[in-house]
Amino acid sequence: MGASLDEQVLRDLATTADRTPRFTLSQKERTVDVPDHPDPISPDPEHFKLARRDLAMEFRAEGIAPGRYELKQAKAVIDKIRDRYRAIVHEHIRKFDQQALIRLAVEQFDHLVADYDRETMRLQMSRSHEVDFDRTEQLAKAHEEFIRATRNVRYLLEFGYSRGVSGGRGPLVEDWQGMLAQVDWLLVLYGASDTLHNELEVGGVDVDSDFIPEVFYEGDDDQSYQQEAANELLERSDTEDRVTAMDDAESQRLSAAFLNSVGFSLSTLLPVLTVLGRWVSAHQGAFPLAWYYKAPKADVLAVLVAHLPQVPPAEVEAAVDFLTLDANRVCVLAGRDREEGDVPVWEHRKRVHRYAIRPLLRVGQDKLVWGAAAAHRAFGIWNGTFSDGYPPADFGYPEIEAVAASIKKRIEDDLELRAVEVFGRHFTYFGHGIDFARRFPQEDFDDVGDFDVLAYRPESNQWFMVECKYNKPPFCIKDTRRLREEVFGRTPESGQLAKIARRHAFLDKHGPRILELLNWPAAAPVECRIEDLYVCPRIYPFMRRPPRPVPTQFVRLGKLDSLLRSRLGDGADPSE
Repeated sequence: MGASLDEQVLRDLATTADRTPRFTLSQKERTVDVPDHPDPISPDPEHFKLARRDLAMEFRAEGIAPGRYELKQAKAVIDKIRDRYRAIVHEHIRKFDQQALIRLAVEQFDHLVADYDRETMRLQMSRSHEVDFDRTEQLAKAHEEFIRATRNVRYLLEFGYSRGVSGGRGPLVEDWQGMLAQVDWLLVLYGASDTLHNELEVGGVDVDSDFIPEVFYEGDDDQSYQQEAANELLERSDTEDRVTAMDDAESQRLSAAFLNSVGFSLSTLLPVLTVLGRWVSAHQGAFPLAWYYKAPKADVLAVLVAHLPQVPPAEVEAAVDFLTLDANRVCVLAGRDREEGDVPVWEHRKRVHRYAIRPLLRVGQDKLVWGAAAAHRAFGIWNGTFSDGYPPADFGYPEIEAVAASIKKRIEDDLELRAVEVFGRHFTYFGHGIDFARRFPQEDFDDVGDFDVLAYRPESNQWFMVECKYNKPPFCIKDTRRLREEVFGRTPESGQLAKIARRHAFLDKHGPRILELLNWPAAAPVECRIEDLYVCPRIYPFMRRPPRPVPTQFVRLGKLDSLLRSRLGDGADPSE
């Protein structure tokens, strides 16, 4: 325009060059064939009020007096009302045509997954520019709502698919919102009953004068843990310490075990799910992106075989059959022949037929329906769980389980090695896998097991003793209780922490002699400090809210380096 700027203005502008930008432009390649704008249907507050009103009527009908009910008394009340309310929910679902309900459920599940994936990607991309909101808080809230919403939709889908009836009308938006609100309350009752039964929390139910129930738990909620988990997802970087992923040799052994056990390899199962998740792309964009795909099984097989020319057609068909949810097995747990009274939401690993891992549904005359986002998510589950050393359910295939167990064992060993590497950056004196009773039998030490990592800093008379554990993640309340008892024990004298306490006492008693045996220098004349660290790839809520006070600190492997720097005065205290 020919205008000149004042030199001071130019200098002021130059000083802003290193600031974080207010916005950035970028693009991402499509990975799932769903429409661009998800818009899941959610219940309004009035739907939850109506659902709770129906619940209150059951409290009144059962003759339960207003008041507070806790522990065993609360569980008896909750179980009784849960069974009555469950019958109402089931009757409501059966009013609608089965295929129409299934279609809506498949569509809504994909809406929820796509919406959450979009939000997660948006928050991760926002780290490259300045924002005026709390990313961690938003992601924690989005994740909590996603888990709750998809749980409710899966229940409706699985119940409708396994026990729905043909006929009737298709559900309208208002009907769907009402069912979601009812299912939400039903699953709250299931969760409260399981929590009280497994003694994970002290809680119960308050019934007011209008018979309106309110489930409560004493103690802090998990909000801080949820924000920590969200922060981990947002800030995880490629340079963070972590155990190594499944390698090619392990993948090949796993594929061979699959082929011997179920007639197809894992390297066939995953590409099948990929094609199902990119269904429009597989047809070169011949039809629009959709939230729901439907095709005859023969057509599905033809497309898959065309895109997987190196795989025998029989193997492709075996994989498709395996990924098809069996309506007659949805409510049957592994190792049992009888159906449960409801979709067994209280179980996880014994649910070998669940939508999350078998996203194909058979409807009508041998037609298959599915959602692309559900297929993509199933891909992540099948690939991720085996990479972590366990199958996604108890399928009962010994050869597959043996390979998964070997992967888990390798991860456990690798976890210790990664922890040793981290301590090697900060300590001159450290050891790995030291068993003092076996290494120095002449000392007649008590057998307290081996120290996964033992580190020492003489100038501050400071010890770090480290227990490295790779625990199978819990996905239901019963699993959470099992894992909590493995870690903390049923009593202070049992469990992993009891062994850590014995090693702590051993170190406290024999510290000076241990220095002599290991040829480490004598400590400075200051008070001895021993820090117990429990290092694991993942942190779980009960580690942040332990059932009793413990001196052991739980730390994720990826945060171990920053924790040591803070303890040794080399950095700020991290959020583990």
